[in-house]
Amino acid sequence: MAPLKRIEALQALSEDHHNGLVIALRCRRLADGVFDADRDEFWASVLEFVRLQVDPHFEVEERLLLPALRALGEQEMAYRIAREHVQLRAMIVEQTPADPELRSFGQLLDDHIRYEERVVFEQTQDRLPAETLAEIRRASLAVPQICPTTFREIPR
Repeated sequence: MAPLKRIEALQALSEDHHNGLVIALRCRRLADGVFDADRDEFWASVLEFVRLQVDPHFEVEERLLLPALRALGEQEMAYRIAREHVQLRAMIVEQTPADPELRSFGQLLDDHIRYEERVVFEQTQDRLPAETLAEIRRASLAVPQICPTTFREIPR
């Protein structure tokens, strides 16, 4: 698949998505016994990653992107994103999940991100209003970017 071209206003969201894909892969690998890490320590780091980066990222999408998609007539896209946000939030529990739940979380996160990147952004980035794109850019640049391997904040 050719690299996706992302307009500047959506690049910070795409950077967050890259970090999320790394987390999703590590969750699936840990569940499959291919990633050697302390499960509880890793999950605690995932919870912090969600708190610092994913929750604010979802808030930007829900406050700015979803209404813009609905205004474009893309109700199904907006509905799917909102539904998957609810599902992902429900999977974030304090106790380290068992392998099937960890694998399911990693798979849903991966599917969700790839849908936004390959379908939503590709089909709508040239149709979203400039004012909305500017707001999305400002808001998404304010979301901390967390390294998915060290779980430390990194500059945008």
